[in-house]
Amino acid sequence: MILADTVRSKAYILELLQNGFSPNFCVLLINIGSKVYPGQASLNRSTLNLDEISPVDQALIGNWINQDLTCELSEILEEHQINYVQCFTNTVNDEQVRRVIKKRDDKLYIFSGYGGDIIRNRILSLGVNFLHVHGGYLPTYKGSTTNYYSLLQRGTLGASAIMLSDHLDSGPIVFKREFDCPDNVALLDYFIDPGIRAKVLVEALRKIDKLQEDNLWETQNSEEGETYFVIHPILKHLAIEKRFD
Repeated sequence: MILADTVRSKAYILELLQNGFSPNFCVLLINIGSKVYPGQASLNRSTLNLDEISPVDQALIGNWINQDLTCELSEILEEHQINYVQCFTNTVNDEQVRRVIKKRDDKLYIFSGYGGDIIRNRILSLGVNFLHVHGGYLPTYKGSTTNYYSLLQRGTLGASAIMLSDHLDSGPIVFKREFDCPDNVALLDYFIDPGIRAKVLVEALRKIDKLQEDNLWETQNSEEGETYFVIHPILKHLAIEKRFD
């Protein structure tokens, strides 16, 4: 796995472990700047009262939320004896990361980078498959913050596990799933989005483990669907207030 120290990466690791999966090796991306990326800030228990989460939202998020998330990701990896190396960089495209991948013989990496970090051709061309879970239902919703657009247009959320290609969000789809609207949309960014992505990741790995054939994935045409950009704050507010019923 290639992991930024974010809530999403913690959700991935904990959900995988709870479902019988454990990575052989992790590349941990350590933020070297003063900027705090989305999902990176340490989770303070006072910011989330688990008793106030509805059963609907708890089901969307998953059981990983019940674990201690205030620690650093490295502590979780060490607790579960998962081998990892640290790269002091904010991007998967750094030469440090490239050197680590080249030295190993792993054939598949799960990618969970910092927000907005896109794997470029220099890494994609290393002969390794990169599995990424996109926060949106493909091929309809490509790009950024797509689940807010999905809520406004369809009243649903989505997550899609894809093998990365050189076209944005257009690689073969391993597994995808649509989810009902949450009760509290304000939980989407930090908790529900990581939760539904983690669920789809587990199902994708089960499918890969069972089939062992990449020609059974759903291929995408790079021209399909629509590519969205970071949603306007007013539209995001309308989604959070559920002004789309």
